[in-house]
Amino acid sequence: MNKQFYFPTYQQMYIGERRKLKRFRQYIRYSFTTLYCHKEIKQFEDYINQNPKFIPLFSSYYYRVNALLYKYCDNRFNKQQRKNAICQTLTQAQTFLGEKNLDLLLNQQKILLFQLTDEIALYLQLNCIDPLEGFFAIHLQKGNERLYDASFALLENKQLLIASIQGSSLDNAPEEIKLATKQLHGIRPAFLLVHIFKMLCEIKQFQLLGIPKKHQAKYRFNDFSRLLFDYDAFWADNGGELKQNYWYIPNIIERKSMDDIPSKKRSMYKKRYEMLDNIKQSLTQLFQAP
Repeated sequence: MNKQFYFPTYQQMYIGERRKLKRFRQYIRYSFTTLYCHKEIKQFEDYINQNPKFIPLFSSYYYRVNALLYKYCDNRFNKQQRKNAICQTLTQAQTFLGEKNLDLLLNQQKILLFQLTDEIALYLQLNCIDPLEGFFAIHLQKGNERLYDASFALLENKQLLIASIQGSSLDNAPEEIKLATKQLHGIRPAFLLVHIFKMLCEIKQFQLLGIPKKHQAKYRFNDFSRLLFDYDAFWADNGGELKQNYWYIPNIIERKSMDDIPSKKRSMYKKRYEMLDNIKQSLTQLFQAP
């Protein structure tokens, strides 16, 4: 492990870029942005060096520092707010995840949370899609393929912000999601991920938040191809209420009475609730403070 963290130079950040024109544009942009964020960079370096377990998180993948320079989870954050939110996430991760789990996650990139079926598994992992949407994610995987991911940040006042929800980009993704929903006893994968966050927030006594669509990191008002997912409708479907800056999502997972369920669907609901109970028990054992 490196004993000291220094913010990456342009050469370290873009070592693989061979195109001269693009390299020149990147150099100008990076030079200007690092100068503009000079104070925040120094504060970030100091924080990481005071918490050296996070040095490999950034030195192994320099792109993650762009969260400080450009965007981090909420596109309303200014440079100081980005720095504060990043440091807040890293600080709270030590208590929210637990030191043992965090060390394992940083070393192995992912932790198995629960084996849902013979094929589908639930993981806590370092966000491998875009760290500008958060450094940590809950991940659904089927075999060796990604089904769904939800990245998150840990904000002040014990708040967990779900910053992105993303499904597989494979051509057969719709068919795989439909099949997974059947295997998960009628719970769509995206909704199952929210259920997991509800459980974690109940266990750790955090408030669960959802990012509004217009403030998601990848949102562009003039580029709808970049953000097809309707976050606002999704949070509303999960019982969320938009107030202040975020969607506030209750930790309660509503259940139907068996008497209100048609007899032909009772078996499915019974298996669904049993699966959720088993997940909750596993998460409680893994994340409950001693």
